[in-house]
Amino acid sequence: MQKKLAPYLLSALMTLLCINGFAQAVFINQPFNDTLQCVNGTFNVPYTVNGSFKLTNIFRVVLSDINGNFTSSSPNIGYGYGDQSGVATCTLPSGLTIGSGYRVRIEADSPTFQSNSYITADNGSDIRVSPYPVINSLSSNSPVCAGDSLKFSVTSNTANAEYSWEGPSGYTDTGLNAERINSPINGSGTYKVTVTSLGCATSDTLSAIISPPPIKPIATTNSPVCERGDLELVSHTPTPGVTSKWFKLGGSQISSFPNHLIKNVKTASTGTYVITVRIGNCTASDTITAIVKPAPDTPVATNNGPICEGDTLRINASTTTPGSTFKWIGPNGFSSTTQNPVKNYATLADDGTYTVIAIKDGCESLPGTTNVKIGNSITIPEIIGDSLLCPGDTLELTTRGGSGIFKWILANGNDYLGGAIFKPNVSASDAGTYILTVTQNGCVSPPGKITIKIPDLKQPKPTNNGPICADETLELNAEPTVGGNYNWTGPENFVSNGLNVTLSNIKLTQAGYYYITASLDYCSVTDSTEVVINEIPSIIDISNSGPICYGTALNLYAQADNNNATYSWTGPNGYKSAIQNPSIITGIPGTYTVTATAEGCTSIAASTDVALKEGPIPPDARNNGPVKEGEPIELTAGNSKQGTSFTWEGPDNYSSTSKDPIIDESTILHAGTYTVTATYNGCTLLGSTTVQIIGYGSLSVELFPNANDGKFYIQGIIPKNIPYKVAVVSLYQRVIYLDVVEPVNKKFKKEIDLGDIPSGDYYLVLDNKVIPFAVVRQ
Repeated sequence: MQKKLAPYLLSALMTLLCINGFAQAVFINQPFNDTLQCVNGTFNVPYTVNGSFKLTNIFRVVLSDINGNFTSSSPNIGYGYGDQSGVATCTLPSGLTIGSGYRVRIEADSPTFQSNSYITADNGSDIRVSPYPVINSLSSNSPVCAGDSLKFSVTSNTANAEYSWEGPSGYTDTGLNAERINSPINGSGTYKVTVTSLGCATSDTLSAIISPPPIKPIATTNSPVCERGDLELVSHTPTPGVTSKWFKLGGSQISSFPNHLIKNVKTASTGTYVITVRIGNCTASDTITAIVKPAPDTPVATNNGPICEGDTLRINASTTTPGSTFKWIGPNGFSSTTQNPVKNYATLADDGTYTVIAIKDGCESLPGTTNVKIGNSITIPEIIGDSLLCPGDTLELTTRGGSGIFKWILANGNDYLGGAIFKPNVSASDAGTYILTVTQNGCVSPPGKITIKIPDLKQPKPTNNGPICADETLELNAEPTVGGNYNWTGPENFVSNGLNVTLSNIKLTQAGYYYITASLDYCSVTDSTEVVINEIPSIIDISNSGPICYGTALNLYAQADNNNATYSWTGPNGYKSAIQNPSIITGIPGTYTVTATAEGCTSIAASTDVALKEGPIPPDARNNGPVKEGEPIELTAGNSKQGTSFTWEGPDNYSSTSKDPIIDESTILHAGTYTVTATYNGCTLLGSTTVQIIGYGSLSVELFPNANDGKFYIQGIIPKNIPYKVAVVSLYQRVIYLDVVEPVNKKFKKEIDLGDIPSGDYYLVLDNKVIPFAVVRQ
């Protein structure tokens, strides 16, 4: 019984020991207190073995997730082998989440008394995991020269990183950008930067070269120089193999050679110049100041020419630069240091260009020049041309040969420049003395003269009093010339020697051009005027529409032998008309006369007599009024000759052909004017008389038809030309119609329509008149 329990008790004991922490078979040594590790970095995990493991056992270090949890996928980051205590070298894998909750434990795969693996407790404290900083780029301004600043720069995408630098000859620095000021020659070599973030550090290196500079050059110049001279810039340096550059301080490069020449220099070139020599990337410089003195302004040279041989030559110089001296040279060996030299008795050899320069502070201006003209003496010019001219001729004056400036003084005192004068159509105002001088090289000749004679012969400009009519007097006129002679010629061998000529009883055959020739001295001129003679028209027919009745229309007729003629009529009582065949509304008997006019010529008057037909005796119209309404009206035309007929017209469309008609029963409508027409031998005369009806001052009204069908007329006379109310009332005094009548000349007529009023007796009321009437419907 005891033999069988022994293995079991031993196993139970071992198990009990493993459960208790102080008796773990394997445990991780401390400290792991807030341990910092870097992604992809390595660290050691020491462990102690207290239990029994096979020699083939493997201790695996397992990493939890960021929250300290272990799963079947937790990675193995380090290993130990066998059955003894040891140290496992661990590497954190890539891609870990940055954080501080990681832990580790050890798993043993071959414990002696277990068939499954053995797992320790975790390390007991958190492990922080941080990334290594990333250096994106690393640069410097190498190579540099000794004494210059060597500058370093690093770029990293790691936030809150710290930077430290170290290099040859004990160089250290911190910061993203480092600098080694006044770099020593022995500062060449490898420089390292370390970037640290969250306890993890990354380093990188670069090489830097520090070169020795060339020896400082020595700059020289030929300054000061004058404007437009040559400025020399020269440099000397004992360092072989250097390159050189010249700069003006504040400007750009002007040369890449050690020696530089600025030709035709300007005052703007004054300033400080820098020579820089370079070997590799190292330079050395020197400066020098150059001065360019301004040259005087270009003098203005003038002379008193053009002059003639033997005159005094005066040349002058002026400048805006005060304190200048002058130097002249010129033709014929001329030279002078006087500002304004004078030479007496100039000769042709002195003709030419004179040059002057201004000098100040040893600097010369640009040359100023003046051209001196010296001419020979000139003879009197010969004028060629005709001196006797007539008005309308052409004046032509010229001179023989020669050259120069030709100046004419005309007869009117005006100047003219040119070798010849050409003026067409001259007049007497162009006569006089013409003077010519010739100028050569400033020398003026004595004047040549010619006197031009032009008689003051006027253009006759003949006129006549035409157009005129045949048999009238022709008048010929012309404009006079003092002392002139005149000769006329014309049609039918007409001649005359007067200025103004008349010809009586002119004939058509004498029409045409008349010429007049005016002469004075040796000149004559001919002009013409055309004479137009028109034929006088004749009246070939004249008549009238008479004989006429007294007071009736009269028609007159006339015809001339010229269809373009106009007409003029006169007649009794001052009658006038310009119509060829006029019509007179109320003709008057007597003699009518007409003339015809064509092209300003008027015919002999023709006349026609108008007779008056015998007509009726003017009627003496009368009546027997005033009469009372209902009495007869008697009208009479008065006495008349045998054979006279009569026609009467009057109010209310009255008419009659009786000589003395009678209206048997008068009404107020018969009042008014009656007109009678008496006719005899085709002639008529009118008369009139006014009939008065007693009661005309009161209102009178008539209604018809009576009876009616409700539509009827009323007419009558009203004392005043004002509207009156009219009404229709029934037997029961009910008003069934109301309107107004408006009289014209105190008379009225109005239609009344009562519509579908029933049959019966009614009353028409107009002012104080009441008329009963009946309406009868079928």
